[in-house]
Amino acid sequence: MLVRTLPKELMGVSQLRQAMAWQRVDKVEEVVSPFPPEAPQTQIVPELSPLPSEAVSDKIAMSAFEGTFLDVALRDLGVNSFAICGIATEIGIEPTVRHGADLGYIPVVVEVTSESGGVRLPIPPYSPLLHNNSGSDAG
Repeated sequence: MLVRTLPKELMGVSQLRQAMAWQRVDKVEEVVSPFPPEAPQTQIVPELSPLPSEAVSDKIAMSAFEGTFLDVALRDLGVNSFAICGIATEIGIEPTVRHGADLGYIPVVVEVTSESGGVRLPIPPYSPLLHNNSGSDAG
């Protein structure tokens, strides 16, 4: 999934409110689209370029299942679990894990790296996101 935001002109009330809170601005006019499609930070690095047979989708919501073809594609393929990793656990990873679990998938978090504003956040050992490969909960 590519994380991108809609142009400000296409953002709905929810996205504008969220952008205003994250950017700490008081007026809609001050909102800047943080991840426009043409920006360098929204591009796939060459080492991870998808194969012609692989799908890429823009992710504009907290969960990768919301507003994308992911759920339909996984169900059509008979997939019942998925592996996920990333940087901002509280923004994209956790919502996708919880949403996937609500949809009946078994999510597996490969790597938990949580940062907020450049500050590494501790993940509590009892977190439902932590799971080691021995099959028992971390902690």
